[in-house]
Amino acid sequence: MTLKKQLKELSDKNINFIGLCILTIIISIIYKDVLLHPNSTLNYDDSVDGLKNYFIFIWLAKFGHANAMNYPFGEIILLTDSIPILSYPIYLLKYIGLDLNQYSIGILHLSMFLCYPISYLASVRVFKHYNCSAIYSNIFALIITLGNPVNCRILKHYGLFFFLITPLLILLIIKFLHQKNYKYLFWIFIMNFSGYYIHGYVGMLWCGLTLFIFSFTLFSNTKNRKKLFLGILSVIIATALYYLSVKITDDHLWRSKTSFVLFDFGISLKIIFEKFFPGTIDINNSLQFNYFFWSLCITTTYILIKKRKKVLKIDLTLITFTLTAIIFLMYGATVFIRFKWVLALIPPLEQIRELVRFGWVFYLLIFIPFLVVNYKYLNKKILLPILFLGMIESIMYQKEIMNISLLDENIFLEDKSVKKIDTTNIDAIYANYTNNIWNKANENRFLNKLLYSFSYKTGIPCINTHYSRLSEEEWQLQSQLYTQGIEKSKLLFNRIQLDNKILVISYEKNIPKHWNLLKKLDSKYLYSIPIHDFIPPNTSLNSLKTGSIWNENPNYELSTKSAIKISKRNSDILTVKIDSLEIGQQYELTFWGYHYKMDSLSCDRLVLLQDNHRIGYNKNVDVYEVTANQWGMLSIPFIPKSNSDIKVRVINRIQKSPYYYDKIFNITYEQKDRKQPLLFTEFNVYKK
Repeated sequence: MTLKKQLKELSDKNINFIGLCILTIIISIIYKDVLLHPNSTLNYDDSVDGLKNYFIFIWLAKFGHANAMNYPFGEIILLTDSIPILSYPIYLLKYIGLDLNQYSIGILHLSMFLCYPISYLASVRVFKHYNCSAIYSNIFALIITLGNPVNCRILKHYGLFFFLITPLLILLIIKFLHQKNYKYLFWIFIMNFSGYYIHGYVGMLWCGLTLFIFSFTLFSNTKNRKKLFLGILSVIIATALYYLSVKITDDHLWRSKTSFVLFDFGISLKIIFEKFFPGTIDINNSLQFNYFFWSLCITTTYILIKKRKKVLKIDLTLITFTLTAIIFLMYGATVFIRFKWVLALIPPLEQIRELVRFGWVFYLLIFIPFLVVNYKYLNKKILLPILFLGMIESIMYQKEIMNISLLDENIFLEDKSVKKIDTTNIDAIYANYTNNIWNKANENRFLNKLLYSFSYKTGIPCINTHYSRLSEEEWQLQSQLYTQGIEKSKLLFNRIQLDNKILVISYEKNIPKHWNLLKKLDSKYLYSIPIHDFIPPNTSLNSLKTGSIWNENPNYELSTKSAIKISKRNSDILTVKIDSLEIGQQYELTFWGYHYKMDSLSCDRLVLLQDNHRIGYNKNVDVYEVTANQWGMLSIPFIPKSNSDIKVRVINRIQKSPYYYDKIFNITYEQKDRKQPLLFTEFNVYKK
């Protein structure tokens, strides 16, 4: 190596070090409270996800399983946001005498902050590969690392946050495509495979990114086809191994294979043009398409028009990055899945519902060619102000993240007060929320903290703690513990000892009247109660009919044979005759719906219509007031406004079909058949 090259390499290292110092200073200032006290501080927002994901991470680190939630069924590790690749080794270390579970929060925080230098240094090397100078490579890396839209997940989805190190995967792919050494393929496989055990979405996005880059390269490059086929095969193997591990470990009851919010979380025009719709996009849905991004779009377009012949001679990988970025953006914008045959051909795609996350891949893969092209062909006097804007926006984004953080003390640290509580024969913990867990009232947040804290410290699982991948059948069974019922399922009660107890966390004002054997514990808000007294007393169809002034489709056995079947998307169920009702009087309509392995209930809504005006509404068709195994009772309060009869109608919350075929041929939801007909029976009206 010549002296000139040695000096240049030394100079580059110094610049890299300075850039790393700048990154460290920025992160240290913004996240100083967490970095100074990594194990005694919690960093989450006001959603229910942040605290819950801390809880399931440290539970796995302490107990080695995921039975913290969904009592009495528990859950499998791979379908929770517990980052098993990090939390499970902490659990295993105790078998060699190294008990680190009390430091789990600190380990998680430091692991996440370690992603910043990894992302930064990998990004620097990516840009150096394309012959960008050390100074510009470091500036580019700073902007990409600090501005990455996944940064906001540091407050709630801690497994997803590790997507920040994606530049390392991109660097490995570049090395593999440009060198003959197969060691890079090995590390690509390890990273893709490990991604699934960080978070399912991380593995899916990494494998998808790798697959499309290799596929586009294969189509455009006649050389090294064997090498590229091996690369594609490595992605398939990593995905198959993860899928197999889920199948082997998942022994739970029925889970829906369909996500009916598939089109709800796509990349919309408002997300793409966020800066032109100020205040309309939540930070968690932002893809950081800010003024820096649009400035680069303009300059890159100008360069392509003026110097397209030169630009088209750039490194092939930059073209494949651009094509892959466009594919991910289009998929995130639901362009492909609006062809129904795509979902029919690849059914697992219906499980991928958070489509905005595909925009994270677009962010990284589009900025690399944008920045390289602008570096090579744009006047630096124009480029530097744009980069300055990018730095300012990236830093402001980081500050915005911390502005919505509810910095809190670590509620999971051991304390003596918990040991004073008698947990003998206590099987589960129940938080008696005001309204429900999704209510963001401060009193609910306080109950949540007590719930997770006591559960972790005592090792007693929670009853009413769920997440989006749960077994719907188990959820309906579990609801029999706290919902009045006509009959109870053996699938649930064979797992429960009714003489054992439940630890209840509640405000005194919310305690139900039927909890006769409730015992106040020494600690405020804590009670114990035998399970048989906790469960609401059984009722019967006959007793529920008491006071009914109107009855239709009576069904004394709740049989599906005599139920009203609704086979269309939007349909009238029946008509309530007005001659038995008074105008202006408040009433309540009750009826029973069948929920066993029903796939679409979360999308359905029930309305009462009089003269085509809505006078009653129920948006939770899968949440029941009374249960009877595979059936649940719903209610709709209403007040008649005229002498017209009242129609009971089921509608779909998605008013228009999302599929292109239906749009082209104007096929409405009213014309479309349901895969599973809805079943309703036993309608009653009561005077309130």
